[in-house]
Amino acid sequence: MHNRKTAPIGFYTAKEAIATIGIPPSSFYKLIKAGTLKATMLPGRKEAVYAKQAIDRYARAINAYIEKLSTETSFYVALKEDLPEIRDLIASNGSGVVPPVPENILEAWLRKNPESIHVMRRGSETIGYAAMFPLPLDIIMKRMAGEYMHRAIPIDDIQSYIPGQSIRLYVADAVVKLDENKELRMGVRLVRDIMRFIHRLAEQDIRIIEIYAVGTSVFGIQLCRSLRMEQLDLPTGVSEKRIPFKLDIATSTAPAIVEYRRILEAAQVVRGKTTI
Repeated sequence: MHNRKTAPIGFYTAKEAIATIGIPPSSFYKLIKAGTLKATMLPGRKEAVYAKQAIDRYARAINAYIEKLSTETSFYVALKEDLPEIRDLIASNGSGVVPPVPENILEAWLRKNPESIHVMRRGSETIGYAAMFPLPLDIIMKRMAGEYMHRAIPIDDIQSYIPGQSIRLYVADAVVKLDENKELRMGVRLVRDIMRFIHRLAEQDIRIIEIYAVGTSVFGIQLCRSLRMEQLDLPTGVSEKRIPFKLDIATSTAPAIVEYRRILEAAQVVRGKTTI
């Protein structure tokens, strides 16, 4: 007589199968009833057993699905309520060369341009954020040269996104939670989301002439270079750990910028306007 508490080689008992998959017993037996999993009755046993290979395969499929869900992120315009979590994210990463922007300044940016700050979330957790907004060229160049800290950028000089108008876009910050950015995967995802937002601006006929940013971290510098931004040669404000960058939209060969030009041209054709 077989020991009913254990299963023969190559099989699981119901208890073992349930533990392997990691689901409630009621859900397990629903899978059996639906035919998704099959029970096997062996001679000399009153309780069914379950083929180990089939159970392991199903468990792997479930785990892969859960892992996929756990890595999915969303990227959307931040609200005032998101700012404390953004500040916590920045603080957890360390301040780097440039001191982190105070929360009241972030809030002022949002008031002046409601689309100036975006958050990247996974579920309810904030794991990244980006801040970007149009500025006049003279203000941008003062920031590039180190004359302005982020907190000193005049709030009144922050511009809005207005269809049909040309702007120079300043990327003020792009941060990903350090312990989430293994092999820079989350960083790449943040860059992708930033470019999707820029493409949405093109759809609205918002004409970006140039994009500017200052790289003050390994990630920030890599981000700028990945977009094929040009390092600015300035008499001040440039060091190994502080590199100002510029991207010329009209001449850039970066695929994401080429796509921006295509989308903008299509949007202008639809609106009956002259293309760039």
